[in-house]
Amino acid sequence: DFERNTDEYDLYQAYAHIRPLPALQFDLGRQFVNQGFSVEIVDGVLATISPSDYLDVILYGGIPRSMEQGDFNKNDGLLTGMSLALRNVTNTNAQLHVAWRKFNQEISDWGANDQLRLGVNLSHQFGGAARPNLYGMAEYGVSSRLMEVGTAGIDLYPTNWFDMNAEFNYFNAPHDTD
Repeated sequence: DFERNTDEYDLYQAYAHIRPLPALQFDLGRQFVNQGFSVEIVDGVLATISPSDYLDVILYGGIPRSMEQGDFNKNDGLLTGMSLALRNVTNTNAQLHVAWRKFNQEISDWGANDQLRLGVNLSHQFGGAARPNLYGMAEYGVSSRLMEVGTAGIDLYPTNWFDMNAEFNYFNAPHDTD
């Protein structure tokens, strides 16, 4: 990074978007990466492969960055992951995620330094008078051996001017990042 005081600027995104083939896309640089369970700013690469009209395979890797915590000349660890995303299915979203975070690249203690997570998120909006939308997500910490987060909910749209929502959450996660 530049030799400047960290309060003088914040660079959140600056990346190149490259699509060498219709079914292959690369994003290189500082960017937001959605892991399914959280979003990180990463200096790295995100590749999207679309082997069919109904599936995206998303691979990413890079160095996580925390804008408000300053010094980027330290060992910020590593973040890699993969998502499988259903696409082009009417009113339906389904994704599976796996992410590995190494907090310090120089330490090899799996239990204290590494975090491996699995996640899923699903939603489907039905037709009919209230057009119910059912959704849910879950996150399992492989390294912590905990079901860390779970959400289930329903949205109802009985009229154009009135919506209802009920959501239920489970949270048991140590989301320490730096």
